[in-house]
This record gives sequence, structure tokens and C-alpha cells, in this order.
Amino acid sequence: SPQIVRLSLRATSRAPVRVEGVGYTVVSDARPLRGWYTALPGCMIEPVRRAKLNLDKRRAAVRYVGADKHSSRTLGFEVTRSAPQVIELQAATRRHRVAWTASLALRDADGNASTVTVDDDGKPFRVTSARSSSYYSPVYGQSGIIGYNRVRPHFNDC
Repeated sequence: SPQIVRLSLRATSRAPVRVEGVGYTVVSDARPLRGWYTALPGCMIEPVRRAKLNLDKRRAAVRYVGADKHSSRTLGFEVTRSAPQVIELQAATRRHRVAWTASLALRDADGNASTVTVDDDGKPFRVTSARSSSYYSPVYGQSGIIGYNRVRPHFNDC
């Protein structure tokens, strides 16, 4: 189950800025957390451009998927002050508990490159593998959730 970080990007200057890539840094990793959780699918959201980050490999290539579901190894789109763009970072690990930060590779209208770090208000994002957890699915009754069924850890795509 990936951690979802949805970014709305806009330029702060009058000139457009080109977003050329997403990178990530694994700050630390450890054993996955033990415990349980309930995952409710978020299948009704509007599709946006996505960057898929495999946190199990420190130098893995980021895979990009457009809102049209076409996959690519390259990214390139412009943002302006008046036309923000959305990109969703999907960070996943199958084996660890990971603290991570993202970085955006940018290029301005003059061709100057820069990098912007994306984190959780100065702290790294954190995600854990479902490997050591149990998955509970909610049971709905007339008054809402009335209990939980335990199932094997897995997630189905929408």
C-alpha cells in the first residue's frame, strides 16, 4: 500500500517553470511496524499524474504514470503562477519501515536548474510495509461499521 503525497505546484514568478523529475532520499529504514490497520479504498478520486517511488531500492528509477494511465521513465511539464499542476507521489516499500524525503528537479525559463526538497514540514515522510501487519476489513451494518473481519495482508487496486 503506497503512501500518497499529492502536491499542487505553481510558479512563484511570472515565467513558467518546468518540472523535469522527482527524486527521493531514504533517510532511514528499519523493520516494518507490527500491528493492524484498516485501509479504505480511495477509488473515486480524479486521476492525476503520478510518480511511483520504490523505497526498497535506494537508486531505483522513478516511474511516471500520466492521468491517461500511460507509463514513462521521463517527466516534463510546466507550471505557471496562474495554472498550477498536480502530481501525486506514491512511495512504497515491501520490506521496511522507511523515513524519506522527495526532491523536484526544476528548470526556469532561462534554463537554470534547481532542486526543491519536499518533506513533512521539516521532517521526513514515513511509510511502513504491510508485511508484519494484519489487515482488517470493516463490516458494515445498518448503523455503520459494526465490526472487522481479519484477512491476509494485501491490497487490491481499484
